[in-house]
Amino acid sequence: MKRDYKRRNIFINKGFQGKFIARFLAVTFAGVVVSVALFNFLAYRKIDRILFSMRVPEVDTGHVLFREAVVANGIALVLTVLAFFLVSRGIQKKITGALHRIMVDLHKIREGILGTRIHLRKDDEFKDFADDLNFMAGELHRRFSGIKEQFEMIDASVREMKGDSDGDEKICREKILPQVAALEERLSEFKK
Repeated sequence: MKRDYKRRNIFINKGFQGKFIARFLAVTFAGVVVSVALFNFLAYRKIDRILFSMRVPEVDTGHVLFREAVVANGIALVLTVLAFFLVSRGIQKKITGALHRIMVDLHKIREGILGTRIHLRKDDEFKDFADDLNFMAGELHRRFSGIKEQFEMIDASVREMKGDSDGDEKICREKILPQVAALEERLSEFKK
């Protein structure tokens, strides 16, 4: 039995992925440039020393610049790893800070404070996700407020009828039935 699975981007959007790839390539390119520049610098120094000493050592030509290549690549590797660490730390702060803010505000919404809105900083990731959550919370707040208003109207009508005990039961039903129908209509919004 073969199932077709579609890849879903739930949290990470293409803009975020593009920025991450661009930063990754920039740091990699910088590491390569530093490595080549450092190797050239060290190689030219060694070649100048050999030429100015007027004596060419008897060594295999492949080993003449081996030490310089190892040193240049080692230093470039350390600098590149450091740059990767700093860039990834910055990205992590943008992501974890936004997720923490979203989680705190979602807990408030879960507790019933539907007027809560998620406010992220300008450069934080997940802005689209937070906007969708804010829209959802706003819609829930609007719907529950409407239900609460309808319920309060029915409650007031029932109290009024209880106070007016000599009123006609048919008139009382005619007054409450439209309010109950409006409440049912409000409740049906959740079924859509």
